[in-house]
Amino acid sequence: MMPIKKLVTVCAIAAATLAPAQADHVVTVGGAVPNFKVTDHTNKVHEFDKDLKGKIVVLEWTNKDCPFAGGAYYTPERMLMPEMQKNYTAKGIIWLSVISSAPGKEGYIDTKNEGGKKHLEMYKNATAVIIDDKADLANMFHAKVTTTVAVIDREGKLAYFGSATDKDHNQNFLSEATESILKGEPVKTPETQAFGCGIKNELK
Repeated sequence: MMPIKKLVTVCAIAAATLAPAQADHVVTVGGAVPNFKVTDHTNKVHEFDKDLKGKIVVLEWTNKDCPFAGGAYYTPERMLMPEMQKNYTAKGIIWLSVISSAPGKEGYIDTKNEGGKKHLEMYKNATAVIIDDKADLANMFHAKVTTTVAVIDREGKLAYFGSATDKDHNQNFLSEATESILKGEPVKTPETQAFGCGIKNELK
């Protein structure tokens, strides 16, 4: 089971850095999320225990080239992610769009060139874009495909993990879980089977 005042100010472009022991720790639903750090494009470090814990955090594994994950941004009838990002970040939720593709592989974004910066505009409503090119976060949460989403509650526990929606896009598991957490209620469906394109990296 297993979105910059256009680019730069609205969205922090980040790279995930995890200690080896943390990278080997697989988080399970209901379990505590261990401390990890991400470093944005300004080299500012954001630490989970220090900066994120106590807030609701959404991790969204995405891939611009995947019809499942990318389609949630650019397919008119399925433009789900930008609207949810805008809605939930306005409510104080931290939304991290995670790109775990290895350099040169499908979905990878090189933030240092103009082409890469242009691609990042699709994620402009997220709090930050994490360039997880070593798949540390993916392995930590056992994310295998895009789209996979994880929701961490205010207590620092993994409250939901799996698909954003069902395959027919009739049921929004991510929205249901996030709304429940906002209300202080248990998540009725804490885990589902994620589906989509395999993450193009070395996964454990």
